[in-house]
Amino acid sequence: MKCPDLNGNWEGQVINPCYDPIDVHVEIKQTWTKIIIYLNTDTAESKTKALTFFTEDSTYPKVEYIYYNKTKNNSDKDFYSHGGTTSLIYKENCLVGNYYTDEQRRTYGKIKLCKKNIK
Repeated sequence: MKCPDLNGNWEGQVINPCYDPIDVHVEIKQTWTKIIIYLNTDTAESKTKALTFFTEDSTYPKVEYIYYNKTKNNSDKDFYSHGGTTSLIYKENCLVGNYYTDEQRRTYGKIKLCKKNIK
């Protein structure tokens, strides 16, 4: 199985069992040698630090990455800048999977993104 082209704009939600779902807007920039995922919400933005594709031994391609999330407004004492990891499966123009935050924040949840403007 070959590596999918993820370039473009995506929309979806981050779902944490302790909070209301958060709408997210994502831009993925992918070249032959590099891929960067920018995730944006009303309160925070994140960017990949390292990423890998898994295309062997699986029905669908998988993307796993490390990210750094920076808050836009530190008024919420429960939400602050942090690192984390994400594991997403690519299927039918959607990325679906789980995320985990660092040991200080200790949260986890699900992410579902679907590609916009599919040609």
